[in-house]
Amino acid sequence: MRNLVFGRKRMKQTFNVPSVIGVKNSKVKKWLADQPPIQIVQISPETASYDCIRHIDFLKYWKYDRDNFRKSIYWRYMVRAKGSDIAADEKCLYFGSLFDAICNNGWNGSEHPIAITDDGVRLDGSHRSAIAKVLGIQGIHARIYSWKQVSFFSKWEAKKLQQEAVYKRYIYDAAKINNNRVISRKNNLYLGRFIHVETRLQDFSILPTKHEFIVMIESPDGDFLWVNWNDVQLPIEKLPMRGA
Repeated sequence: MRNLVFGRKRMKQTFNVPSVIGVKNSKVKKWLADQPPIQIVQISPETASYDCIRHIDFLKYWKYDRDNFRKSIYWRYMVRAKGSDIAADEKCLYFGSLFDAICNNGWNGSEHPIAITDDGVRLDGSHRSAIAKVLGIQGIHARIYSWKQVSFFSKWEAKKLQQEAVYKRYIYDAAKINNNRVISRKNNLYLGRFIHVETRLQDFSILPTKHEFIVMIESPDGDFLWVNWNDVQLPIEKLPMRGA
């Protein structure tokens, strides 16, 4: 848990939030981020970008070796997510232009704060969080929201996003405990370096209680693999029970 401070002064009552974790896009996530926040605070970039490994890797290429940005984890991830090299290029060039604009014009986080929930779910701002970390910004503004703001008819989907964040945090923490080393459960062989975990796209109206997680791994030879969470060994063997 990391302490947050309001503005430039420490709040009289401390506000704590776990390391921030991103979840899949949804109407509820977008809707909540567009509502008036319950609070505006400052949060460390390390907390805000806890799971932004691929974003930070791309920015290092963009800053020091941008002609080779296609070697970055972010580009490889976007090829899979977007389905083509061209679409991945467009996403990377947009991200790079955002970084360049902030470098040229300065950081003004109070005008463009990130958005997170009070239990550490990032609603918006993964790119800005990663940029702040790479640039060494001390604190970034964050709008804080509560799931209690979600309307009654959307609370079911909000609960699924909360559960997804809890499960993902366990996986990220487990990977860090193991120095990001991923071992095959089948034959105990080293698979590579843990990068990212995502939820497999599925119809939650048909499978309302199933969570299936895919782990992104960088193999020793530099290739990227996507394997099911159940096929790898990490220190925390079991995800928390539903509703934890």
